[in-house]
Amino acid sequence: MKRISIRLTREQYKLLKILIDEGVYPSFSDALREAVVRLLKEQHLGYEVSFSKVTRRMVGHAFVRS
Repeated sequence: MKRISIRLTREQYKLLKILIDEGVYPSFSDALREAVVRLLKEQHLGYEVSFSKVTRRMVGHAFVRS
């Protein structure tokens, strides 16, 4: 897995922290990872998540990872 850094506004951070504190997500990483998965699905990039592995298929590209 690759590691990245992002900057959030103070308000975004506070709202995300509330979700974590309420147990909706176990960590910032998990919350942001789910947000990225949703974005990729929404953008129709053929992103699929399985329970044990991640399979990515970018439509029209030769990029598959299992």
